[in-house]
Amino acid sequence: MRLLPFCIDRPATSLDLQRSNLQKAMEKSIETFLAQVEQHCHGTTIAESRKTQKQIDACINTLNSLMNRLTPILHLPPELLSKIFYVLRDSCRYSNSKGRKSWMRVAQVCRAWRHIALDDSGLWATIDTEDGYRCASELLKRSRNSLISLTTKSQAFRLTFGPRTPLFSTFRSGSRIETLVFKLGHRHADYSNNNILKKFLSSSGQHLKTLQIHFERLGHVYSRTRKPYFTFPEKPFGGSAPALRRLHLARCKLQSNPTFIRNVVVLGLSSVTFAPSFSMENLLVAFEDMSNLEYLNLQWSLPKTPITWRSRPQTSLQQLKQLSVKDTCLLCSKFISAISVPPSTALIISVCADEAIAEFGYRRQHTARDFSQLISHAQALSPRPLNAQETLSPSPYLTVSIFTPTNARTEIWGWTEDVPPQELSIMARHPKIPRIQIILDDTLTTTSHRDAITAFPLHATKTLRTSSFKFNFKNLWADHFSLLPVVSTLIVANSDEYDLAEILLHDSGMESLRKTKYGFTQAPRSNRQDSRPCVTRFPHLKTLVLDGMDMGGDLPLEDQLSHVLLNAFRMRKKTGSVLTRLELLGCRNVSQTDVDRLRPVVNEILWDGLSLYDEPDLESSVDSDSDSDSSESSTDDSEDGELPSSSSDEQFGPNSSTSDNSY
Repeated sequence: MRLLPFCIDRPATSLDLQRSNLQKAMEKSIETFLAQVEQHCHGTTIAESRKTQKQIDACINTLNSLMNRLTPILHLPPELLSKIFYVLRDSCRYSNSKGRKSWMRVAQVCRAWRHIALDDSGLWATIDTEDGYRCASELLKRSRNSLISLTTKSQAFRLTFGPRTPLFSTFRSGSRIETLVFKLGHRHADYSNNNILKKFLSSSGQHLKTLQIHFERLGHVYSRTRKPYFTFPEKPFGGSAPALRRLHLARCKLQSNPTFIRNVVVLGLSSVTFAPSFSMENLLVAFEDMSNLEYLNLQWSLPKTPITWRSRPQTSLQQLKQLSVKDTCLLCSKFISAISVPPSTALIISVCADEAIAEFGYRRQHTARDFSQLISHAQALSPRPLNAQETLSPSPYLTVSIFTPTNARTEIWGWTEDVPPQELSIMARHPKIPRIQIILDDTLTTTSHRDAITAFPLHATKTLRTSSFKFNFKNLWADHFSLLPVVSTLIVANSDEYDLAEILLHDSGMESLRKTKYGFTQAPRSNRQDSRPCVTRFPHLKTLVLDGMDMGGDLPLEDQLSHVLLNAFRMRKKTGSVLTRLELLGCRNVSQTDVDRLRPVVNEILWDGLSLYDEPDLESSVDSDSDSDSSESSTDDSEDGELPSSSSDEQFGPNSSTSDNSY
């Protein structure tokens, strides 16, 4: 085992990066070791020889494994290894205190890696004061003269790092700080008069590119009614921060016109207040000077002072790629009507009828009326199709939501392209931005629901996701679902399960099919319509995802969600509309029996990660009664010519192509 330190700790040279040289060194070391062992084995017993042979085999296996792991990595140039170290460091940034420091182990693998890591001062320039004084001081020392990225809390920074420590001196001067994430504390003294942060804002900030100031409590909800925790000085950074590109502020107060944000590309303001004399007109003037602004997020940060001019032209934000505004309906409407953006800009507008804002006097029943006015302004910014021939063309990149500050609300998201369900999760690395977003208070009247929903371009939605769907007005929702002709993926999470199945089951286009003892067949000719049965509600649906739903395993069979879904899928199968994929993610009260019953009418079922395909033998045994019933009615169907004579399984079998949303 004396060979292992030689293989790991020997200083790396340029020749060590060649496979042949490494193999020669390994072979020579092994030969030397075997010669020593052979000389030692003379005169030993058989038991000692076997014990020595086992040690030799173990050593050879260790050397082979080590060589197989290190040899390909040693072929990588130091520049590429350094980039890999950066990726590893950034991936550990949002872990806990122990996980954030795990990337430093790359300097302990071998001397070559340690030299590469220590020679790159920028690799150690990311400092989080929560890791402790010793770790932060060592990182600052290894970063040497590189620009640093600092994350700190106000109270912890003041108590841990005294005025004479190197990190405090670096923070106060601001000359080496490139990124600062400052988390405001809990105490009131930290809210109103934080001298540490003010000392940094009084510096030049010549290299500062990113500045984030927010509240440290996780899950904190920002609103307009909360008081600011920190007040900016009159002229931060002397009135100019030439390198500043990203700025995110929360629960702060700006005293005057913020001229230091002129070069900002990404601007986010959450519950930011302004001086009493600062109006929305001053804010628009500040936006005019920001020629590089591409992403703007205003959450409860629009000045309450109304716009006073009447003939001034709209503020043009021609570089803007995404605009997100959340505030009262009046302020959102005023702001949207005062700006102009390119048609390709993603508009995310959230309207809240907050009764706490008494000066506007808005009540919930007036929200829909103001919302319609807001929609008209948004449509002027992103024109919609004008004629009936364009009903299926893509909608403008417009996302508008309406909600009130209550827990009883329904949330809907829509996309105009086929999006895999895994890309819609909040845990996705780059989740897709919806083009349609509806957040409705369930206490609104039916008219308010209708006025809010019909304002959206629903016709081009292909991927629909719902959450907390209560279906208080089931018939109304069913009518609006009929306006979605091209939906191919439907994701339902934490909603009323039975009403959803009933909406899928009671389709007006399939009224000519009636339920019998053995399944679904066509009604007698006297009771049927002349048209052929067809699916009018989600006719192109291929993927259905149920997330966190209750399948009702303890309920009677006719009330269980799996039973109602089975009836709905059988009816759709009779019309030739077979579901390609059914996903059950975290559903409660679901059993293998429920899945087996659904498999004959669905091509593929994904049950918590386990993929189950339709098997013809199982289908014939489970659904034999339905097949016998269909055989009895096959004569009438063939005579009338209203249903296809062949089974739809031939077209939608296990080997058929799946939808675009397959993993």
